[in-house]
Amino acid sequence: MTYKLIPLTILAVITVYLIETYPLKPVQTLWIFAVPFIFYALTHKFGNPKLSNELLAPLFSFALIFYAFGGHLFQQNAQKPKNVSNIVNIEELTTIVEQNKSFLPSKIDELTTLLDINVLEGSDEYILTLQLHDIDVDNTNLELLNSTLSDGLKGQCQHKGYRNLHKLGIKVSYQYVDDNKRHIGTHKADLSACKKSKTINSEA
Repeated sequence: MTYKLIPLTILAVITVYLIETYPLKPVQTLWIFAVPFIFYALTHKFGNPKLSNELLAPLFSFALIFYAFGGHLFQQNAQKPKNVSNIVNIEELTTIVEQNKSFLPSKIDELTTLLDINVLEGSDEYILTLQLHDIDVDNTNLELLNSTLSDGLKGQCQHKGYRNLHKLGIKVSYQYVDDNKRHIGTHKADLSACKKSKTINSEA
């Protein structure tokens, strides 16, 4: 029976390598290890114990393969945030928002991190929460800062995603917090120019 452990050992090493190399989500495939143990328990109780012993190692090997490669495939399929450019309704936006939450927080640049995204329940408003680093509300002219932030959200129709959201009647708002996650202000993206855009369905 010792020779049967060789492929199992090799698979175990490969599994460890894959887990160390790729940021897998083990919970997605961990359940597969229940298969050989359930099989072992059932065949010992109701079936042929000899057959159970012979098939346990191959089944466990299969579980290792599925765990390693299955987890990797799940991660590969979910490694990029979904885009809002091609959604057709608020329900699709809500679904994409929930999927993309797993990628947050996400650093945009040295001064800004995207902390959260939400679709306001019972409304057609898409809210993004941004953290501004090196900003403390106690030591900042909030009136001037909020004016600057609001001005920065004008003329957003060059982005395909914003044009699509505007076409669907979905509002976009940004909520800003300081380095300690204290509220700075909330501002709506100005999408009024989208009405005049002749390229609403073209690429940005």
